[in-house]
Amino acid sequence: MNIATPHDELWALIQDTPTCVLTSISPEGDLHAQPLTVCNHDIDADGTLWFFVDHSDEVAHDVLDDPQVSASFAHPHRPEFVCVSGLARIVREPQRKRELWTSGRTGRCMGSPD
Repeated sequence: MNIATPHDELWALIQDTPTCVLTSISPEGDLHAQPLTVCNHDIDADGTLWFFVDHSDEVAHDVLDDPQVSASFAHPHRPEFVCVSGLARIVREPQRKRELWTSGRTGRCMGSPD
C-alpha cells in the first residue's frame, strides 16, 4: 500500500469501516455519542469527513455550541481501531449534499439529502 499523505493513510484505515461513533459535547458539558455513517466516497483533500444529520438532531445542536468532536472507528473483522478528533460544523449546501448522496456510499449514508 502506497500512502502519500496522512489523509490518505486515514482513508485507507477507515474506508471499509464507514460507520463510526461521533462524540460531541453538549452545552452542559456532557459527552454525547452516536453512530453515524461517513458519506464521503473518498476523503476530501483537507481531510474532511462528511455526515448527514438532521438539523434538529442532538449532535447538530452540540456542534453549534461547541464544535469539538471525536470520531471513533472499529473495523468489524480486523483488529483496526482509529480515533480522530477535530472541529465540526453544520453545512447547508444543497449541491454538496446531492454529490455526497449520489456518491459510492449512497446505501450507507444515514439521513436524507433533503
